[in-house]
Amino acid sequence: MSDATWFWLILGFVLIFLEFFVPGLVVVFLGAGALFVAFLQFLGVFDSWISSIGVWFGSSFLIMLCLRGLLVKYLPGDVSKEFADEDEEAFGMVVDVLDTVTDHNNEGRIKFRGTTWSARCIENEIKPGEKAKIIFRDNMVWIVEQYFQLPNDDEDALLEVGKTDRKQVT
Repeated sequence: MSDATWFWLILGFVLIFLEFFVPGLVVVFLGAGALFVAFLQFLGVFDSWISSIGVWFGSSFLIMLCLRGLLVKYLPGDVSKEFADEDEEAFGMVVDVLDTVTDHNNEGRIKFRGTTWSARCIENEIKPGEKAKIIFRDNMVWIVEQYFQLPNDDEDALLEVGKTDRKQVT
């Protein structure tokens, strides 16, 4: 076996091995093309480096074109779908009121997710130190309502009721 055959053979196996570290199911086809060129090199089909590089590109492209869809179908990647609507997750959450929240302006402040936010309520007034429940968001301002926790009530059940109330409000 010539040096060129060894080069293409080693390159093919290295590229196939790299597929474990570079996901996307592309590098493996470059490796398969290199193994094909090593086989043709071993048979003595061509002698020049230019022709072997051209065959490598062409064979890699053809192998990828023919087999990638089939392999992706039977070897799917890791797919994770997460809920991305942060506003939907916030609805019904109980927050602390830091500055008086009124229905007149957006100067009220609530503490939510580790920071403070502008807030406004639909009716009445919510004083600092009281609790509020998030109803919806209007741009960067959270619209809240006063939160009353009844004795012996399950807090999770109240949050669920708040989520259904929000659908009726909006």
